[in-house]
Amino acid sequence: FNNIPPEIKGSITNLDLGKVNVAGFDFSAFRNLKTLDLGAAEGLTAELFNNIPPEIKGSITNLDLGEVSVTGFDFSAFRNLRTLDLGTAKGLTADLFNSISPETKSSIEDLDLGNRLTTGFDFSAFSNLKSLSLSASNNLATEQLNSIPNKSSIETLELIGCIRRFDFSGFRNLK
Repeated sequence: FNNIPPEIKGSITNLDLGKVNVAGFDFSAFRNLKTLDLGAAEGLTAELFNNIPPEIKGSITNLDLGEVSVTGFDFSAFRNLRTLDLGTAKGLTADLFNSISPETKSSIEDLDLGNRLTTGFDFSAFSNLKSLSLSASNNLATEQLNSIPNKSSIETLELIGCIRRFDFSGFRNLK
């Protein structure tokens, strides 16, 4: 991938590196990147992820990090995310999740956190959610769902395998 000419890299908008070994990958020439799929990518380290140039992170609207270790990842430059898939991501703690900036959280419309413990996750800044997957999040607390602003804008709420009972009165547009 590093041998692709920079002018071609600069024209790529969707980059699927899922299950690819990305060790040593250079993201610097992908100036028009909108979708970055790193799901199950091998060799993805916090250092490599954090060194993606901020202007490229700022252009990405769809990010998939399923099945990779996100320990130490810095999400601060992702200002325009619409879709964030952290379902099955490893090492996602409440501290890391809660460190995502309120500006980034408010831009996200589709959030996948399926198959994880969500104790301490703060959803209060996700003001534009349309789709939320919390499947198999057995420890999800009622207070967490209640903290989501604009619940009426959520059209898809996935809670498969969640064992608690919730008050869905605020979720008026579920389909």
